[in-house]
Amino acid sequence: MNQRSIAGLVIASLAIVLVAIVIGRIGGWWNFMQASDAPVSPAMVSAETIDPANEGRLVKVQGELESAEAPSDPDLGFECKDAAILQRRVEMYEWHESCIEGSCSQTLQWSEEHVDSRSFRENLGHENPGRFPFSSMRVDARGLHVGAFRTDPDLVAEQIGMVPRPVRLAELPANLAASFSEFEGQILAGTDPIRPAAGGLRISYQIVPAGMVALVGVQRGDRLVPMQPDSN
Repeated sequence: MNQRSIAGLVIASLAIVLVAIVIGRIGGWWNFMQASDAPVSPAMVSAETIDPANEGRLVKVQGELESAEAPSDPDLGFECKDAAILQRRVEMYEWHESCIEGSCSQTLQWSEEHVDSRSFRENLGHENPGRFPFSSMRVDARGLHVGAFRTDPDLVAEQIGMVPRPVRLAELPANLAASFSEFEGQILAGTDPIRPAAGGLRISYQIVPAGMVALVGVQRGDRLVPMQPDSN
């Protein structure tokens, strides 16, 4: 076999190897795109009707987020008609103790968690009330939906996000409003807003607003639910 024939065989062999590499890479890319953990684009669907063909698929729904019953604070009677989710934050002005190398100091701070002052090394004159009269909580509107889709509240909270909702005493029942004062969109009890006293309460609200939204979730019957992570 002459040198020209040998060179031709070498070139042909290299070409076959290169083609195999390219085909292998294309096949790997295709398998990746088909894998369960590859990114999936949601299908845009109408909010007005439920298409059974989309069962189990990731879909995107756009429309008006509404509810059958607005969320309300069960303790204070505050109903928020413009909310899909109502988040109440309750804080108490409490003593906190900090000790460094055997030396302790006590300071007053707003806190969302009860601080048991009985555990202080120096608690005389720094006593906190025994407990909160009520705690922070979240209230979901009943019957949340976008068009024909019933929407999972956790999906709504994750994708829309909370915004502050100032509250006025006029929005509380008259018998409860008399027990509070109003300051910068918050309501307070047992304390002066400028010079708060130990044991005073401060209540504020955040909401997920109702209104026009775009939500992405998995269609389960007429429900829109969060996509579950791959268990593998």
